[in-house]
Amino acid sequence: MRHDEKRGLFVKRIALVIAATILCSSVPAIAQVLNPAMSAQAKKKKIYRGSMVTYENVFSAYSLSEGAQQSYDPYYAMSLTFLPQIWLRDDMFVQARLGAEVELTLSESTDTKREPVLTDLSFTYMWTGAYTIPGAKIVISPNARMRFPTSKVSQARSMLFSIASGFSLTRSFKLHSGKFFNNLILNYGFRVEKPFNEYTTRQVDVACGNINRPECLHSGSRNINWRFSNAFTLRTNAHAKVILTLQVGLINDLLYEGGEMDKVLADGSVISIPATTNNHNALVQAAFDVTVPVAKWLYLSGGLMSFHNQLNPDSTRQFPLLNRDMMFYVDATLPIAPLVELFGG
Repeated sequence: MRHDEKRGLFVKRIALVIAATILCSSVPAIAQVLNPAMSAQAKKKKIYRGSMVTYENVFSAYSLSEGAQQSYDPYYAMSLTFLPQIWLRDDMFVQARLGAEVELTLSESTDTKREPVLTDLSFTYMWTGAYTIPGAKIVISPNARMRFPTSKVSQARSMLFSIASGFSLTRSFKLHSGKFFNNLILNYGFRVEKPFNEYTTRQVDVACGNINRPECLHSGSRNINWRFSNAFTLRTNAHAKVILTLQVGLINDLLYEGGEMDKVLADGSVISIPATTNNHNALVQAAFDVTVPVAKWLYLSGGLMSFHNQLNPDSTRQFPLLNRDMMFYVDATLPIAPLVELFGG
């Protein structure tokens, strides 16, 4: 994986106000289950209820200690994400998502200092509460999504577009009538995604002189052929004004097969590289979020997140969330419908 791609993946979060639709979240009414800013609007009849804008600050755990790396490489970025949402009827909506990010520390993935970088543009269809399993009270909600390559990462993968489909299972529990920890929401989401790419390997930013040599155009790192994502989410109200959410996502990628090839070295000699036998890559996403509804039109969130391979370089398993890839974030979310009402709309 290229270093600039690794940076881009770090800051793509799923669910919560955590850029919910990019990786593996397929929650029913993403807004209502994982995003309290939407939950407060669920019964209102404005066609654009659930639309929001999120401003986020993210910095790496590495940034706190200069001795954590051989070469100190702090990371701090800000992003702005737009999530317009239109309800087709009371239980169906479509949502678009597009964000822009700026790294304030020394970037290794942009051509200029503090260059804005777009996320992918996605469109999601959600049917909330399509069916409830009798007796078990488990709510099933299907969804579908299309994603387009407006990000540098997807462009490096020569992605044309991707399509995805999934569902979620949600069970809500009323624990007691008190003020603290009075409810619990459990959610499981599954999504399968098929990216369509022009090439099976990722492209380099700047081609070298001889364009007839494959290594001058492609990095050799293989693209994703299929992605299967599972997300497990727990949410509770620690208090009426404090919402806690914990999520773990397991992501399995099937890569394009890598065939045997000859590589030309700088001295003109040729070596043979055998075909790749392992086409599987496993990733883990985790997040712990604390959200405080300051007002109907403003929600503040903060927490921890990580996105990394399941295995460390020495093949030991990496613990989710609390690990060397951990990030800290602080969000401010503005739900559009209450904001319009505030100004008399």
